[in-house]
Amino acid sequence: MPFKLVFDLFLLRAWPYRHAIESAAATWYVSGFLFLVGSLYGLLVAAFQRAIGGELRGVPVDNVPDWILYGGNLLSGILIGVMVHAGIAIIAWLMAKGVGGPGMIGWVYKATAYLLPLGIPALPMLALSAAAATATAPLPAFPMEAAYLPLALLSLVLFLFGLFEVMRVTQGVGWKRAAGAVALFTVFCYAIFLIL
Repeated sequence: MPFKLVFDLFLLRAWPYRHAIESAAATWYVSGFLFLVGSLYGLLVAAFQRAIGGELRGVPVDNVPDWILYGGNLLSGILIGVMVHAGIAIIAWLMAKGVGGPGMIGWVYKATAYLLPLGIPALPMLALSAAAATATAPLPAFPMEAAYLPLALLSLVLFLFGLFEVMRVTQGVGWKRAAGAVALFTVFCYAIFLIL
C-alpha cells in the first residue's frame, strides 16, 4: 500500500489525498513523509558539505566527525521539513479560504504532507544550494549536477499539480477555484521568495 500510494502521488491521482483525510493511518503517513523528506535533505546537505570541504563556522570540515556532521544535518533537515510543511499548509489553507473553500486546516495539513514526496527530485539542488551557502572552499563538480535543475523544475510542476488535487479533495471546490487557489499560492510564495 505505501508504495502504491507514493506511486500514485507521482501519477497525480486524487485518491492519495482522500486517503490523507479519511484514513486513520494518515497520521503515520504524515509523520513518515516528514521524516523521510527531512532526513534525505539533511543527509544530502551533509554529503555535499563533506565533498566540498573547507570550513564550517571556522572548523575544517575534515576535522568534524561523521556522526556530528551527518547527525546534526539529519536533525536540522527533519526540523526544516516540519517547518516547511507547516508553512505550506498555512499558505494553502489561506488560499483555499481565499477562493471560497471551507478551509478545514486539519485536512489541508494532512493532505499537504502527502505532497512532500513530490519534492524529493528537488532535494539534490536544494541541498547543494544550502551546502554551498556555508562553504568556504570552491565547489567541485558533482555527479549528474546538470540534472539537478531539471529535476527541481519537475518537482515544482508535480507539486503544483498535486496541490491542485489537494484543493479539489479537501475543499470540495471545482477545478476553476482549485486552479485559482494554486495560482494564488504560487504568487504568494514567489512574492516571499523575492523579499528574501
